[in-house]
Amino acid sequence: MSKFIPFLFFVVFTAAPAQNFSDRWLGHFSYLNISDTSEGENEIYVSAENAVFSYNLLTNEIKTITTIDGLEGEIISTMHFSKAFNKLLIGYTNGLIEIFDPATRDVLKVVDILNKQVIPPNQKRVNHFNESGNIIYVACQFGIVEYNIERLEFGDTFFIGAGGGLINVTQTAVLGNQIFAATIGQGIKFADLTDPNLIDSTKWITRIPGTWNGIVAFNNTIYAIRSNRQLWRYNGTAFVNAGFVHTLTLNDLKANDQFMTITTTRDVFVLNNGGTVQSQISNFENNSLTFKAGQVIGNSLFVGSAEKGLLKFDLPNVTAPEFIIPDGPIRNDSFAIRAAPEELWVVFGQYTTFFNPFPLDSRGISHLQKGEWLNIPFSELRNARDLSSINISPIDGKVYISSFHDGLLVLEDNQVVELFNNTNSGLESLLPNTVDIRIHDTKFDNNGDLWVTNSRIENAIKVLRSNGQWQSFSVRDVISEPFLQTELAFAKMVIGRDGTKWIGSISNGLIGFNENNGTPQIKKLTEEEGNLPNNSVQAVALDNRNQLWIGTRKGLRVLFNTGGFFTDSNVKAEEIIILENGAAQELLFEQFITDIEVDGSNNKWIGTVDSGVFLLSPDGQRTLQRFTQDNSPLPSNVINDISIDEQTGRVYFATQRGLMSFLGVATSPKDDLNEVIVFPNPVKPDFNGNLTIRNLTRRARVKITDISGNLVFETIAQGGTIEWNLRAFGKYKVASGVYMIIITNDDGSQTKVTKVMIIR
Repeated sequence: MSKFIPFLFFVVFTAAPAQNFSDRWLGHFSYLNISDTSEGENEIYVSAENAVFSYNLLTNEIKTITTIDGLEGEIISTMHFSKAFNKLLIGYTNGLIEIFDPATRDVLKVVDILNKQVIPPNQKRVNHFNESGNIIYVACQFGIVEYNIERLEFGDTFFIGAGGGLINVTQTAVLGNQIFAATIGQGIKFADLTDPNLIDSTKWITRIPGTWNGIVAFNNTIYAIRSNRQLWRYNGTAFVNAGFVHTLTLNDLKANDQFMTITTTRDVFVLNNGGTVQSQISNFENNSLTFKAGQVIGNSLFVGSAEKGLLKFDLPNVTAPEFIIPDGPIRNDSFAIRAAPEELWVVFGQYTTFFNPFPLDSRGISHLQKGEWLNIPFSELRNARDLSSINISPIDGKVYISSFHDGLLVLEDNQVVELFNNTNSGLESLLPNTVDIRIHDTKFDNNGDLWVTNSRIENAIKVLRSNGQWQSFSVRDVISEPFLQTELAFAKMVIGRDGTKWIGSISNGLIGFNENNGTPQIKKLTEEEGNLPNNSVQAVALDNRNQLWIGTRKGLRVLFNTGGFFTDSNVKAEEIIILENGAAQELLFEQFITDIEVDGSNNKWIGTVDSGVFLLSPDGQRTLQRFTQDNSPLPSNVINDISIDEQTGRVYFATQRGLMSFLGVATSPKDDLNEVIVFPNPVKPDFNGNLTIRNLTRRARVKITDISGNLVFETIAQGGTIEWNLRAFGKYKVASGVYMIIITNDDGSQTKVTKVMIIR
């Protein structure tokens, strides 16, 4: 007997019903890049990177399954729907398996493979599910695992590589009592399922050597695709060439009772029971699409693409398809976002942590408006690449989008109306006679002037005046290094009430600049002189007290004395000290901070590079919320950007694996109490949330009494919204009845009285 690893999976797995995040969270995933498909009951399930949707073949209804429903948000590698047990199995590149129940919408997380220490992390990928009876044969990068779908538990693990070692199994197929495994580099393995000792690798016989990308049972025969793009079949004793050869790499091989589909990067072939090609898709849209999966269901061929979602072709003609795509942005890896009342702009350009944009990204723009997405393709963006930030004019609503290579785009009514570069504006390229203009952030001041940071040049601070004139200012007084260095780039910027531009830099700390009525002032704070934790300042934000919050690669600082920045020679940023388990700690010590946003209640939303999102109280002394991939629908702890819709309080999070939004309670205060709304009203017995009162003035006093005048709740609004947990001063639940809500503004000049009905 050959040596094998004595490694079995046990019945210990995480089985958790899907958490209900739908009351406050929304997922804004892209469904254009399809990874796999699987036939369900009168529907097809489709995976798109890290989310899933279903398409009902009878009603054409589309439903999504995302992190809101309890999915993990990791990258999906394969999936399979079991009609016999009404379960959808989802496999991930990191070894995680999730089982989705369409009836209950519960998600079971099976983490045994993910958590097994004896398997290297880069060899845990789930490649394929193959159902035979009540057993799912899970093909993985290390071997094959049995999973009992009826009892929801693992059986044996088969390490069938040479000497019982790990081996990448791409796919398995079962015919009668025989199981076949296609592997990378060690051929097609064969074993007898009636043998009780299949954990012995010598029981697995190599039928044919080589590397095999896929294998299926079709028409009572085993077919397999070799890495040389040839189709082979098993004649009962050996594999023989089936006479089908293609020039492109196989991406998917599927079969049902009538058809076998072979999907390559540019073609899809439908073979009938006789083994001949009945239908073929080639040169579709001039080979502009990459095909990832193909499957025949009934009289339709469904093809998953990497660029345009799911395509549905009618058989046998396969002419013009129907595109089936849930509403969403172009991509999941959103880089910068900008919210406005009931809308959101998203761009996808990226650069390294040292602000190197190469290789350049040619990506479009996504615009969410009143709940619907409009995607503007790159072909309409005048070749502007690496789009890195967004700003909206408060005067005319035009949208200004920065390119970290090609200048500054201007959009009006979702159309590009201008591209400012070194040929038609005050923007400068790194080198003469080229276009390499590194623009990151832009901000409008109170005069309607647009301020721009132009990285890696001396006259780095630029302004487009409201009269159309450009002006530039030197940063030589605070930056002495050669300006073409990559590190001399600028990050985010904010403009204060006094007109000071606070600019984060990649290696020169915090820069403050003020025109000062024609006598420009410029100064910087650094790690050495200014108490910054690091000279790479990634994020800056001014709060309602005119205090500047500074996020760096290694922590947080606050500049309390913004008014004395230019006059006080000893001005320094300060850390926030909090008590944690009775010990004094520096808030967000060593955290890589990517963004800071201030909401209507002066709370601070802080994004990090690997720790999710922190919501801090106005003074930073309390962490009000902490959102991570473990306790929220965030698909990633890498937060690229945050933006707040001040009208609704919805907070948007751009992560590397998808865009999410959370309905916060902090909205901008109103000027009066005329538009106060209370919801829900009435409060019904099945409601488990908080009562929300919105459209308040700043520091409005809110009192809630029962019908007899007994006070049950009182608070002062910091922004435009407050919540009540329906308990009398946080203790017991109030009884059914009508409750009076009395609202008075800060100076007592306005009062609003309304009612709410609570039904227990």
